This record gives sequence, C-alpha cells and structure tokens, in this order.
Amino acid sequence: MNNRLIRRFLSGLALVSAVAAVHAADQESVTFTGVPMIATSNGGPTNYSWTPTVGGYALGRIRFTGNLTQVAAGDYMSENRFTVTTGGGAVSATTAVSGTTTYSGTQPVSGSFFVGTGEIVSTSLAWNFSFVNSFRDAAAGAGIPDATLDITYTLEDLVPPTWEDLGTLPNGVTTITRTHTAQTMRWYKFTTTEALDADKFLDIDTEGTTTFLGGSFANDTYIGLYTMSGNLIGTADDDDGSDFHSQLSYGGTNAPRPAVGNGAIYDGRDGLLAADSYLIAVGGWPATWGATFWGAATTSNASGDVVLNFTTNTGVLAQLSGNVTLENWLGPVAGENVVVEITDGVNTQTASVPLDSSGNYQLNLAPQIVPGTYDVYIKARHWLRRKVAGVTVTGSGASGVNVSLINGDVDDNNVNDSDDFDRVVAGFGLIPGDPGYDDATNLDGAGGTDSDDFDILVANFGLGGD
Repeated sequence: MNNRLIRRFLSGLALVSAVAAVHAADQESVTFTGVPMIATSNGGPTNYSWTPTVGGYALGRIRFTGNLTQVAAGDYMSENRFTVTTGGGAVSATTAVSGTTTYSGTQPVSGSFFVGTGEIVSTSLAWNFSFVNSFRDAAAGAGIPDATLDITYTLEDLVPPTWEDLGTLPNGVTTITRTHTAQTMRWYKFTTTEALDADKFLDIDTEGTTTFLGGSFANDTYIGLYTMSGNLIGTADDDDGSDFHSQLSYGGTNAPRPAVGNGAIYDGRDGLLAADSYLIAVGGWPATWGATFWGAATTSNASGDVVLNFTTNTGVLAQLSGNVTLENWLGPVAGENVVVEITDGVNTQTASVPLDSSGNYQLNLAPQIVPGTYDVYIKARHWLRRKVAGVTVTGSGASGVNVSLINGDVDDNNVNDSDDFDRVVAGFGLIPGDPGYDDATNLDGAGGTDSDDFDILVANFGLGGD
C-alpha cells in the first residue's frame, strides 16, 4: 500500500476532536423570571412580548440559561418547553429546556438554538416567547403551573471569520503564499465575475506547498469553500491534489485540465459556481467542516507556509501596461510595435505589442506570470532597450510601467555603433521609393534619411541598451 492509500485509510479512521467553529458575538439579552409553566390542558401556554433595544445586526445563534423549579410532583424537566418567534416572523422549533426527566427542587437549564438566521434584528418589531408544559401534573386548579422558570436568552450576531480579501480573480493563475500556525484555519475571500459552466472553470489547489510541517504528514493541507452567508459548498477536500495537497475543481467539464503528479485531474467534479463572492478556509488535516456558519476547524499541529493557487478562464486577463516615449521621433506613434519581456529569472513572457497614438501599450499576461516581483524590458525597432526593475505584479497585473527609449540602433543589436553609422551614411539622401532606401535609417520618421537622422546617431553614438 503506497503512502497515498495509507493516508486515505487513516483519514477514514481518524476521530477528529475539532469542534465546528461558530463565529459570533453577544449582542443583547432578555430575562424572564417566575415564568409559570402551565400545561395546555390547564390554561397554558404563557406568552411574553419583547422588543430588542440594540438591533441592526444579523441574527445568529440564541443561547439560553436559567433555573427550573418544580411545583407539581412528578413533573419532568423535558416537559417544560418554549417557542420563539422573531420580529421578522421566523418561528423556532419547540425546544425543551432540558432533556432530563425526573427532578426535584431547582435545577439549572441551558442550551442554544437557531431561528431566523441572518435576519436583521429590528428595534421596532416585537418578538414573542411562548412557554408551555406538555403534560399536566398539577393536582387541581386551572392555571396552576407544573414548574416555574427563570430564563435568560442571549442573542448572538452572525459574524463571518476574519478573512484576507483577494479581490476579483483575474483570468489565469493567481498564487499566494501565507504562513499558517498550528490548529488555525486561514480564510480568504475572492470574487468571480462569470458563472462557471461546462466551459468556464475555476480550480483551487495547494500545489507548491513544501514547508507546512509538524503534522502527521508533511504538507498535508485541507481546504473548503463557503458562501458569504456561511454555508459549506459541497464537501471540503483533503488530498485530491498530488501527494497530500488539496484540490477543488469547479466547472470546465468539456475540457478537463491535466493532473499534477499523482493528483486527480481537474474535471469540475465539485460542481458549478455562480458569479459571486466566496470564502475559502485553508488549514491542515485533520479538520471538521460544519455545513453552516463557516463551521471549519482544524486540530492539525502543522505550521509553515501554504501555497494557494487559483486557476480560471473567467474574468479579465491580468495585464501589464504603461507608456513608451520614442525619443526623436516625428512620425506617427500608433502602430509602432515594442517588444516587451517580463521575467523573474524563472518565468518569462516575451511579446510584441503595438503602441497607440499616445505611446500607450497593454500586454495580456501569460499564466506563468503569477503575482510577484519582475523585471520588464522594452525595445522598439531602432531604439535601445530599457529595463524597469522590481515591478510588482498583482492578480490584475501591473500598470504605469513607463520607459523612454534612446534612438539610433539602426541594426537592432541594442548598441549604437559604427555599423549603425555605416548604414546611415549608405542611405544618406534617399527617400521612400528610391532604390536602396533603408527605412531603418529614417530615425526621426520624417520621410527620408538626412542630416537630422545623422545628428541623432551622432548624439547617441556609443550608447548601449539594458
């Protein structure tokens, strides 16, 4: 059995002690004391109205704590129940204050429930709390309670986890590397501008992670995708990627993407996504994935750098853009091409792109040009090449990469030397249409090779490009 199969076997046996996280904070509370718990057959239920005083928050969980005091012998704690109706009209399930049956005297009660999740709590809409005992134990007398209840309800808001916003995913590859600590999920928000279908895809993985160590297995990641309202989309993934890396694949079933190493192919197995914003949780194995309220938690002791990759054919292509000044040029700029090279020493893209009438250019970046720091080289046909060092490329690319190019490189070898001088001399006095006319010697673009072109080369003679 290879390591990957052993890993899957252990994953199936593992008992994970993590508790699904609920991200919330207390907002306000209401207390009812001496509530008579009366059976329906004896005059119940008892109803109370309450209007929130804080409001303005999205409703999450409701906790309750208190004490139940027996009045009628034989009463069960589990027979004492309540129902809550929010200001927005959402009605909770009938909830027992305790699962305990027999009791005596006064006993503590506590618990929690959800109703109207996400409802914006209003200070102008009243809530209703209804209390009832499900079985009459009171010996005689209409309205005699089986128990009395002191109870406090605490309303929590629905608070998403703290995330890093990656913005709108551009067409191509977006890669981030972040340091993770043990037993901690990191959250990232991203936005897609197009719905995913059989042709449009989004693949997310942790390929390239090499220093996430200290857990049961090296670089053993776990990822899951949630809606902005906290619902888990499908299932989280442990190691569909190569070795113990994670992988989620949405859409693009018409053209599956090849696997990395011994990982699964990217075939859209995780379904489709609408154009929207999402939260992805990233941690180590083992982890639990609650279906609601961003309920992801990990007990992994691994820590270190995790690489997270997003690859998509949706959205706007990441672009490199800027302005080029063609020195000593009097001719039209529109249509002049420049050769742009962007490189970090490992990943390189080279392309010829046209200038507009103002000298502006745009280059759609290739998938290998992921966010990072690059050097950019720009050259035009008889101008020397110039370098812009340390350009920061983000998910949307980089802008404002501007250069001014020195004229005179007639033979396009990036040096203004005697070979260029010889060609200008040979073409001196010729205009377009003349036999032997050399357009490369028309350095100023004025329509022929003359003393102005000679002066440009003399002024820049001996200079070399980057």
